[in-house]
Amino acid sequence: MSWTFPTTRVEPGGLDVLDAVGVPQKGYGAAASAHAIGQLVAAAKALITSGALGDGPWFVSGGGHSNPDAGKPTDGWANDMLSVHVSAITEAEPAGEVVLDADEDAVAAGHVVGEAPPEDYVPENAPES
Repeated sequence: MSWTFPTTRVEPGGLDVLDAVGVPQKGYGAAASAHAIGQLVAAAKALITSGALGDGPWFVSGGGHSNPDAGKPTDGWANDMLSVHVSAITEAEPAGEVVLDADEDAVAAGHVVGEAPPEDYVPENAPES
């Protein structure tokens, strides 16, 4: 039974938000997937409280597959799998004007992204025509 744990933002002191997020399989296999989600939540909380990922905030997400007998191999079914992702979030200050994918020569020549460059502008690394 496949299940998901959507990306969730966790603030410092706000670990309880993780207890209500997972989406277990419905019907057959619901108990096994709910159990696996509980294991994911426990792992994420352990990583966060260990301090290994800083003081927060963090993003937590994951997913997996659980067999009907939770952890026991089942003929005809994939092996159980649990993937947990916990990442620290860096809150960056606004950078002001940002030029994306700009040629340094074009910027030095005064070219503004989103506007056509001057007709006589040729990038330094342009192929010979």
